[in-house]
Formats: sequence, C-alpha cells, structure tokens
Amino acid sequence: MNNNNIWRVFKVKKILKYDHCSYRYNYKTLKLCKLKENIFKTCDKLSCPIINDNYVSLNEEKGKIYILTKIFPRKNNKFFKWRKICLHNNFMIALMQIESLLIYWPKRFMHFIKLRISIFYQKLAVLNNQLKYHSLITQEICKKNEIFKKYSNYISHKFNYVKMIKKEIYIRLLTGKYGRLSRIFTNNNMKINKKLGFLDMKNNFQKIIK
Repeated sequence: MNNNNIWRVFKVKKILKYDHCSYRYNYKTLKLCKLKENIFKTCDKLSCPIINDNYVSLNEEKGKIYILTKIFPRKNNKFFKWRKICLHNNFMIALMQIESLLIYWPKRFMHFIKLRISIFYQKLAVLNNQLKYHSLITQEICKKNEIFKKYSNYISHKFNYVKMIKKEIYIRLLTGKYGRLSRIFTNNNMKINKKLGFLDMKNNFQKIIK
C-alpha cells in the first residue's frame, strides 16, 4: 500500500482525531509529535517521518551531529532505514555541508534543519565550556593534594614524634617533675645500670631513645 493510501485510511478511521498514535500528543488545539526524527514536531501528512518516503532529519549522538535520510533497502518493502552522514564540528562548515546535501529538497526542510542544528551546536558549546571549567578545578585540587603530601612526608621524616615524646618523658622523669614516679624510675634505673654495667646515665638515655 502506498503512503498516500495509508494516510487516507488514517483519515477515514479518524485515527488523527482520537489518540491512537503513540507519538502524538495534543496541546490545546495543536497536534504535536514526540518522535525525535520529526523536525517540524507537528502531526500532519507533510511532517510525519513514518509515512513520507522522502524525509530528512537531524540527530545528536555522543557529541556528534548526523543528518539522517530515509532509505528503503528493497523495492516494495515496508521497512526502512536511516542513512547517517556525520557533520563537521565547525558550525559554518556544517551549514555548508547541509546546503550542499539538501539542494534538491524543499525549502522548509532546509529551514528547520538549520534551526535544529543551531540548537545542537549551542548545547554542545555549553557542555564543552562546563567540562573545561571542571577539568581546571580538578587539576588545581590535584596540585594542592600533591603539595600537601610532599609537605607531610617532609615533616614526618624530619621530626620523629615518637622519639621526641620519649625524650621529653625521660627528661621529666630524671628531673623529678613527676614526683614519686620519678623517684621510682631513678632507683630502678640505677639498679639496671649496675646490672648492665652502665657507668653513666647518658648511655642508658641514648639506648632507651634508640
């Protein structure tokens, strides 16, 4: 069945009047289309990509913009495919490509495709600016983390806190700042020195610190 006959059957059955099309939605008095291949976003015979044999559309996938043209792989075949043509990243070159590809197409297709491609390129430009801004922030954070790690490693190598605390406690015990504890410690330390053969307290002090 031809596409014109299909559209007549649709009109006879009043499918356009009632909500039988899964892609159509009504807004006040307008009949709009949800299908992403539909450039015009209206539900009528000229703008429907399913019914028309000759149709051009635009699509964006993973940061790249493609022109889609409708192809029937075999004659008298109901099923169709979309042929993809990738456009250039530069907006002006992409417009020149569209003009060369759509010379023999109706002007309304050219007009709406140019409108749609400008929207796509604006969105991609905003996303690229956001990615650059976030990448700069992450680089600054990584630099600060590296500086902090280097500084912390330098301090840990230069100042051994455990050894310093041992020294401080040992000096306080020897000077008698802890009272009874310091006396017990000095008496025990003298006994240990006699057993081990240490003559000076300095040798024992160095051994305990090590």
